[in-house]
Amino acid sequence: MGINLLIQREKGNRYQYFHIDASDITLLEALYRAKKIDSTLQFRSSCGAGLCGSCAVTLNGRPVLACQTRLFSGAYVVEPLNGFPVINDLIVDKSRMDIEEKEIKWLLPRGISENHNPPFFSPCISCGICVSGCTTQEYHWGARTRLLVANYILSRPSLPIISEKAVYNLGMYDDFRILPQEENLDYLYRGMLTCTACGRCEEFCPKFTHLDRVSLLELAKEKIYMHHARVYHEKLLRNIPTRNSYGEPHEKRFAWMPQDITFSHDADVGIYFGCSACYRTTESAKSIVRILKHYGIKFTASPDEWCCGSTYIRTGLAHDEIKQQFIPHNVAVLQNLNVDTIVTPCSGCFRTFNKDYPLFYGKLPFKVKHVVQYLVDLVDKGRISLPQVELKATFHDSCHMGRGMHEYDAPRKLLQKMGIHIVEMKNCRETSNCCGGGGGTKSGNPDLAVRIASKRVKEALDTGVSIIFTTCVFCTRNLNDAIAVMNAPIRTINIETFLANLLYPEGMIP
Repeated sequence: MGINLLIQREKGNRYQYFHIDASDITLLEALYRAKKIDSTLQFRSSCGAGLCGSCAVTLNGRPVLACQTRLFSGAYVVEPLNGFPVINDLIVDKSRMDIEEKEIKWLLPRGISENHNPPFFSPCISCGICVSGCTTQEYHWGARTRLLVANYILSRPSLPIISEKAVYNLGMYDDFRILPQEENLDYLYRGMLTCTACGRCEEFCPKFTHLDRVSLLELAKEKIYMHHARVYHEKLLRNIPTRNSYGEPHEKRFAWMPQDITFSHDADVGIYFGCSACYRTTESAKSIVRILKHYGIKFTASPDEWCCGSTYIRTGLAHDEIKQQFIPHNVAVLQNLNVDTIVTPCSGCFRTFNKDYPLFYGKLPFKVKHVVQYLVDLVDKGRISLPQVELKATFHDSCHMGRGMHEYDAPRKLLQKMGIHIVEMKNCRETSNCCGGGGGTKSGNPDLAVRIASKRVKEALDTGVSIIFTTCVFCTRNLNDAIAVMNAPIRTINIETFLANLLYPEGMIP
């Protein structure tokens, strides 16, 4: 069978087919063999050992090091790294990384930008893969620049406290330079907040697979904020007293609840609805209680739940009030439900309970699952049977549930159990593109969030379907906002809402 390569040529003007008579070689070896077939093929390589980063290219939509990527019999599409100007064929101009680095050089300690060996990221080989995969790389700094800033912020015991008019002389201090503190911090914070916390840089990086880059960026944002950078999410801070990220009255948190729903004292499962499902995408919250009631699953919840803190953590605003009040409060409220398992419709809440709460609180006295995971478990145990429907649709992996929690199979399995044929988008599962609503982008820069979402909608439209399924109420909201702007013939819906509509075709009105 051999290896079949479709390689992008001449700045994207055409693709050329190469057949390589081999079944287990590296991509770099395959490129050299292709060059023997056509000597005009251009690509970069040097060490061949994953040390120089020069051979980075895109393979089937995923940025990789050609020398470290093995190919087996099959077909592959090879393209230049995204996010960089193409010089020719697979050769790109990576000077943007140096330009961005010089842009922030006067804010970094002396030497850090010259030796490329910051403490947290010493193996960095400047391959550009994290920049290529970055959701917002075309709107501001690439991922590598943000990580350099994060490294500086977190590697220093404290940030300098200087007067508004103070100015440091370039090169004399190992601290912030040139600009007054307020302007320095504002500039850094503004650049860091363009990160959507999608985790693509972490997923693709060939050197930092063990490193939680998203958490490091969040900790750096928090440190900048605590040193009084100008907050770009004033509304979030103003909303803290309401105990939800939307600033809605707390007493209306369960105002959507159908009148015939009652909670059980000996429940099988507890529900944490979260802010979006309670105040914005209430159809998701209604769907969960309707589904569980339909199948006779005893459940409970508490109107005393507060915001999980996800948005505050992502934007670096998780100061002591969030960590010392919100988190312990939610743990106590959910523990009082006296159940072993808590389910939630929000991928952000799901990730926050499972990854952030153990860091700030410790081991939780209950399990937290996404509602889709819970429903799949019920199907597998034979406790429920699903209605069947003939439908083609696509599925959008939310960043928090996908790359954040490595859960790709449960939602697809639930859809397939309903008879739905999934037409995957070009970028799916680990390589899924972000909807643009994470990391506080939706609240701090809503126009940018919609622009990013529009790209994902276009990917969905390319599949030829009319429905995008997702497991995240926030993704649903942002994608539908983009769909409205585009006037696109497609809609986004949460899986639980779709299932509830099948179970209650007459509607879910109380």
